[in-house]
Amino acid sequence: MFALLESAFLFLVVIWLGWIFIATQPCERVYRFAHPVAIISDVLRAGLNNWVSDETKANMLRWQFETEVAVEHFAQREFYNSLTCAGVQK
Repeated sequence: MFALLESAFLFLVVIWLGWIFIATQPCERVYRFAHPVAIISDVLRAGLNNWVSDETKANMLRWQFETEVAVEHFAQREFYNSLTCAGVQK
Protein backbone atom coordinates (compact mmCIF):
# COMPACT_ATOMS: atom_id res chain seq x y z
CA MET A 1 0.00 0.00 0.00
CA PHE A 2 2.82 2.40 0.84
CA ALA A 3 4.49 1.72 -2.51
CA LEU A 4 1.25 2.61 -4.29
CA LEU A 5 0.96 5.93 -2.42
CA GLU A 6 4.62 6.66 -3.05
CA SER A 7 4.21 5.99 -6.76
CA ALA A 8 1.08 8.15 -6.94
CA PHE A 9 2.84 11.02 -5.16
CA LEU A 10 5.85 10.74 -7.49
CA PHE A 11 3.53 10.72 -10.50
CA LEU A 12 1.79 13.88 -9.27
CA VAL A 13 5.12 15.63 -8.69
CA VAL A 14 6.30 14.75 -12.21
CA ILE A 15 3.02 16.04 -13.68
CA TRP A 16 3.33 19.25 -11.62
CA LEU A 17 6.93 19.83 -12.77
CA GLY A 18 5.95 19.19 -16.38
CA TRP A 19 3.06 21.64 -16.02
CA ILE A 20 5.49 24.26 -14.71
CA PHE A 21 8.01 23.81 -17.51
CA ILE A 22 5.54 23.92 -20.39
CA ALA A 23 4.65 27.50 -19.47
CA THR A 24 6.29 29.92 -21.87
CA GLN A 25 6.52 32.97 -19.58
CA PRO A 26 8.76 33.03 -16.50
CA CYS A 27 6.09 34.72 -14.35
CA GLU A 28 3.59 32.01 -15.29
CA ARG A 29 6.13 29.40 -14.12
CA VAL A 30 6.45 31.22 -10.80
CA TYR A 31 2.67 31.25 -10.33
CA ARG A 32 2.39 27.56 -11.25
CA PHE A 33 5.17 26.69 -8.80
CA ALA A 34 2.96 27.91 -5.94
CA HIS A 35 -0.33 26.50 -7.23
CA PRO A 36 -0.28 23.35 -5.02
CA VAL A 37 -0.59 25.66 -2.00
CA ALA A 38 -3.90 26.92 -3.37
CA ILE A 39 -5.13 23.43 -4.21
CA ILE A 40 -4.34 22.01 -0.76
CA SER A 41 -5.82 25.04 1.00
CA ASP A 42 -9.01 24.90 -1.11
CA VAL A 43 -9.46 21.21 -0.33
CA LEU A 44 -8.96 21.82 3.39
CA ARG A 45 -11.37 24.75 3.45
CA ALA A 46 -14.01 22.79 1.52
CA GLY A 47 -13.65 19.79 3.82
CA LEU A 48 -13.79 21.85 7.00
CA ASN A 49 -16.42 24.30 5.80
CA ASN A 50 -19.21 22.98 8.04
CA TRP A 51 -17.08 22.54 11.17
CA VAL A 52 -15.15 25.79 11.54
CA SER A 53 -16.20 29.33 12.37
CA ASP A 54 -16.28 32.21 9.91
CA GLU A 55 -13.24 33.70 11.62
CA THR A 56 -11.29 30.48 11.10
CA LYS A 57 -12.35 30.40 7.44
CA ALA A 58 -11.06 33.95 7.02
CA ASN A 59 -7.79 33.04 8.74
CA MET A 60 -7.37 30.02 6.48
CA LEU A 61 -7.93 32.19 3.40
CA ARG A 62 -5.45 34.78 4.66
CA TRP A 63 -2.91 32.01 5.33
CA GLN A 64 -3.43 30.69 1.79
CA PHE A 65 -2.74 34.06 0.18
CA GLU A 66 0.27 34.80 2.37
CA THR A 67 1.75 31.36 1.75
CA GLU A 68 1.17 31.56 -2.00
CA VAL A 69 2.95 34.92 -2.16
CA ALA A 70 5.83 33.57 -0.04
CA VAL A 71 6.25 30.51 -2.28
CA GLU A 72 6.03 32.65 -5.42
CA HIS A 73 8.61 35.01 -3.98
CA PHE A 74 10.89 32.07 -3.15
CA ALA A 75 10.60 30.67 -6.70
CA GLN A 76 11.14 34.08 -8.24
CA ARG A 77 14.21 34.75 -6.11
CA GLU A 78 15.77 31.29 -6.51
CA PHE A 79 15.17 30.66 -10.21
CA TYR A 80 14.84 34.16 -11.72
CA ASN A 81 16.94 36.49 -9.61
CA SER A 82 16.18 39.71 -11.47
CA LEU A 83 12.62 38.87 -12.56
CA THR A 84 9.78 41.05 -11.32
CA CYS A 85 6.30 39.58 -11.55
CA ALA A 86 3.21 41.61 -10.72
CA GLY A 87 1.66 40.48 -7.48
CA VAL A 88 4.86 38.88 -6.16
CA GLN A 89 6.37 41.52 -3.94
CA LYS A 90 8.23 41.25 -0.70
